[in-house]
Amino acid sequence: MYGKKNFHIGKDSFSLEQAGIACPTGHPIRYKIDKIISHLTDGGIINKWIEDDFLMYPERTSEKGRESKTTAMALVHIQAAFYLLLGGLILAALCLLGEVMLMRIQTSPEKNING
Repeated sequence: MYGKKNFHIGKDSFSLEQAGIACPTGHPIRYKIDKIISHLTDGGIINKWIEDDFLMYPERTSEKGRESKTTAMALVHIQAAFYLLLGGLILAALCLLGEVMLMRIQTSPEKNING
């Protein structure tokens, strides 16, 4: 391998993250911002910021942080959902009971005879 190398082999990380700033289409500052972001990317500043971000939160990159402790779902984990379901069931039963009682009162034979 002689001459100029046209490639770079990364050592630790590979990042597909992009940097950008929102600005209106055709805005004159857009081209300057694109140029600045291009210079920051080419200079490695954005990759440095990303690496610093990972160093600030080591649990994201460490093997210990990547391992997730899985546990089986138990009734304790979904207890609130069952309480909501039970509450809705009781409310629906009370509404049904109220409608049946109201219907019986409205169609009672005593009311039709006297009224």
